Amino acid sequence: MAEPVLSRVERGSLVIVLNRPERLNAFNLEAWRRLSSLLGEGCSSGYNAVVLTGSGRAFSSGDDIYEMYGFRSRGEAEAFFGELLGALEVMASCRRPLVAAVNGLAVGGGAEVLLLADVVVASRGSWFWFPESRIGLIPPLLSTVGALAFGPRRARYLALAAPRLSVEEARDIGLVDLVVEPGRLLDTALGLGEELGSVPDGVVASVRRLTMEPLLPRVREAVGVLVDLVVSPEARRLMGSFVVRGGRKRGD
Repeated sequence: MAEPVLSRVERGSLVIVLNRPERLNAFNLEAWRRLSSLLGEGCSSGYNAVVLTGSGRAFSSGDDIYEMYGFRSRGEAEAFFGELLGALEVMASCRRPLVAAVNGLAVGGGAEVLLLADVVVASRGSWFWFPESRIGLIPPLLSTVGALAFGPRRARYLALAAPRLSVEEARDIGLVDLVVEPGRLLDTALGLGEELGSVPDGVVASVRRLTMEPLLPRVREAVGVLVDLVVSPEARRLMGSFVVRGGRKRGD
């Protein structure tokens, strides 16, 4: 079975590739665990930057609903979201720049992790969506980091009204920094890695500490709320409907 997350070194950066294309690179427990490990390697080393991208036609469709629907106890939910939180905390404290290269759809948690990147490059035609409310859940990063990045009211709108954003709309609100043609995506991301490579570890760490550390308690609180919700009867009913439909949703 293929690893759910792969890595390679290219032009001085550690390229991390989400690698579950059959699930649109959805995060299962092993994917979060593997991502956390690879981020730990890239964030504490001498790489220019860490470049995060996806395989196939998606960056990531977020947390794997099929796996979440399969939780049979609160302990299983805590284990899953503990791995998620661990990966987010590694990103939040990373000592090297993080560049996200969005190669297609970025949905739910797949869109939220972009809020922890330093630069987000997206290919033309990519789109973004925060649909967690539709299955009885919340977007923990959008509700905390996103509330600061976009303002509380816009974060609520994105979380509750759940509009699908084009890459241009995502750029307009600041979720995306650069839009490029698909054939230039990785080259642009690696070029940014080379540019950022001269920034000392201490500077990167200090900027992260000042911008992220005050938000981490709220992120942890939000993930705790998510654990409560994912095992609730309402969320199980809504996730069950999603599973029965075979994952079809607006925007497919």
